[in-house]
Amino acid sequence: MTLSALATWISNLLLVLGGLASLLAAFSLVRLPDVYTRLHGAAKAGTLGVFTVMTAAGLHFGDHITAIEALVVVVFLFLTAPIATHLVARAARAAGVPMIQAGADSGSTPPPGAAPDAAVRATGAGERDGATRE
Repeated sequence: MTLSALATWISNLLLVLGGLASLLAAFSLVRLPDVYTRLHGAAKAGTLGVFTVMTAAGLHFGDHITAIEALVVVVFLFLTAPIATHLVARAARAAGVPMIQAGADSGSTPPPGAAPDAAVRATGAGERDGATRE
């Protein structure tokens, strides 16, 4: 196996891993219960996804300039992603978005004996999401 074929296999593997990490980030946006955990899941998995895809691009093209550009993208993302998620979390806290309590479920079903709109109050949905109260 030549060095070029090995680089192709490694870049393909990194590309698939990056796609899976980005898919995990997308699932975290949909499945996690509140804005704070969604931010955490999306930032961590999304950063890993971009890192592996950029590494795959740098390996695949084999050009020094492309590898340096990919490295610049990764460094920029590593510097800005934590700051952006921190600012979004601060804005959510300032807006009064509730944080899910430890051990609580996702809020999709209200506890037995609770009012029908308890799930909406528990997850912080309601007027912000377009739902109206009666």
